Amino acid sequence: MTQEAHAELVADVLVAVSNLPGGLFWKSHSAVAVTQTRRVVRFNIKGISDIFGCYQGRAVGIECKTGVGNLNDDQKRFRDKLLSVGGQYIVARSVEQVQDDLRSIKAL
Repeated sequence: MTQEAHAELVADVLVAVSNLPGGLFWKSHSAVAVTQTRRVVRFNIKGISDIFGCYQGRAVGIECKTGVGNLNDDQKRFRDKLLSVGGQYIVARSVEQVQDDLRSIKAL
C-alpha cells in the first residue's frame, strides 16, 4: 500500500477516536535530529504508535497498518512495553475495527 493510504487511515482513525467521550488522542511523531555540535537528539520513543492517547483512564497506542503490513521490531518492543505497564495497543486496519477494539477497554 502507499504512503498516502497509510496517511489517510491515520487521519480517519484520529478523527474517529478524537470524538469519543472519555478519550484524548493525538498523532505521535518520532524523529531524530543532529545538533550543530553533532549531538543526536531523539524526539519521542523509538517505535511509538501512530496515534497515542488515553481512553477510559488507560494509555492506548494505535498503530495503523494498511494492506498486509506488519509491526517492525521497534513497534513490537513499544507494544510489549506498553502492554506490560497496563496500557492497551491496537493494530488498526480500519476505523470500524478500532472503534470495536476500544469498546472492549474497561474503565479504570
